[in-house]
Amino acid sequence: MQYTIPDQNHGTVAEHNGDIINVENNESDVKSTIPLYPSIQFKPIENQAADYVNTAPSKEFNMFEAKYNELTQSIETCIRKSLNTIEQTNAYVTAKRIYDYINKSYFKVETGLPSDIQISSDGIFKSISWHPHQEILAVADSADRIYLYTKQETTWKCQVLEHVLMKDIRCIEWKSKATGTLAVGCKAGVCVWNISIHLNNTSNTGIWYHPAASMQHLEYPEQECVTAIAWDPSPGSHLLAIASSASSTLIIHDMLLNRTVALKRYGKGNTVVRWSNDGKWLFVGGTAGVSRIWSSTTWASKQLKNPPGLWVQAACWLPDNMTLLYSMKGKNDIHALCLSGPTFKQDVWDIKMITVHSAAISDSASHTANTIQDITIDHRYGQRIAVFFENSPIINLYNIQLSPLNIRERKVFHQIGYIRGAQVEYGDKGSVHVSALKNETKPLHISFSSFYKQGAVLAIAWDNGVITFVTHNLKTALAN
Repeated sequence: MQYTIPDQNHGTVAEHNGDIINVENNESDVKSTIPLYPSIQFKPIENQAADYVNTAPSKEFNMFEAKYNELTQSIETCIRKSLNTIEQTNAYVTAKRIYDYINKSYFKVETGLPSDIQISSDGIFKSISWHPHQEILAVADSADRIYLYTKQETTWKCQVLEHVLMKDIRCIEWKSKATGTLAVGCKAGVCVWNISIHLNNTSNTGIWYHPAASMQHLEYPEQECVTAIAWDPSPGSHLLAIASSASSTLIIHDMLLNRTVALKRYGKGNTVVRWSNDGKWLFVGGTAGVSRIWSSTTWASKQLKNPPGLWVQAACWLPDNMTLLYSMKGKNDIHALCLSGPTFKQDVWDIKMITVHSAAISDSASHTANTIQDITIDHRYGQRIAVFFENSPIINLYNIQLSPLNIRERKVFHQIGYIRGAQVEYGDKGSVHVSALKNETKPLHISFSSFYKQGAVLAIAWDNGVITFVTHNLKTALAN
């Protein structure tokens, strides 16, 4: 079956029971029939003076230490004022050239990742995550800040989290069974924020720092360059799994007891962590040819060998909690790991489910990309899966029909069509203006919301600083 690819004058705004709805540029008569989410145009917060203290006061007051600190600060202030003059001197320019040469040639920054799997830092957005119970989208930007966007009818309100320990952000995830707990994976550990969500309903319409948020910093020896985190989705939801690209050790932190357990195994590092929806299984994708599935009841593990030279790029669990979909770096195949029983005594089947292809764009000068960048599933109903590719502006959308027979016959995936980015803006009098994103605009991150009552909402963060939304209206949701 052939599916129509939206041209550069049309953008995707919704899907209704398997029919993708594309709207032409500047069309304003869609509000009455389709529920639309306004797009977010990212704007960084202006630098403001901090209204909090990062370090606790010293236990004992020392007059000599206070004088020393005062003198040091005075010297640093004088140096900063004279910095422009110093930088213009010939001696400074020569010394700077020598320093840059030595630093680039002999002192390369250690990221913990092999050179062929460096996590890309290009683009405005580093990660996005939906709140599990409210229409709040957390966004990590390239300046290592977290922006909390709360939907307010036809607009979004924004609050910001920032801390000196929150540097080189790699991943973020909301705690599934909590009002406002957000984990942020950084190079030096994990920052766990406790946020008063009810303060989001303030009348302030600008971008400002969150007035009531506290942070707990988690770190473990040799556990730098945190690349993946995952909250336990069970009713307690007090376990946080932490993986690092610099270590094969998986860290399980118990937030309730404030206790850390290190699960050490052979390997080089891990890049993907995914809990099953019932919390019984934990998948960890490794970089040294080995991935593992852990049982959260016994903490026994099953070793899974990756193909030579490959590692898991993206993964997600299906609603049966026994099937994991994954794709390998540099490939366009989606495989399924199927657990055949409640323990590891039964076999684990690895089945190639489907080979997906990026849509060929006739109006684009770039070549067609067929390397899967990420896959995400509708967690609430488990009926929609979105797949996007490297260097492609088009996102593939599939319907999932899960049954043992479908898995055996590889008939789980049924393509619905293609999604192209569309920016939605509401006017003063309720009018809706839709404009398709430029063809060279590429998606960076995608994520399904679990809060939309009619089905699901797919958030798409693009490399031009726009976040768009596609609403999915499902028969299952409408029946409930």
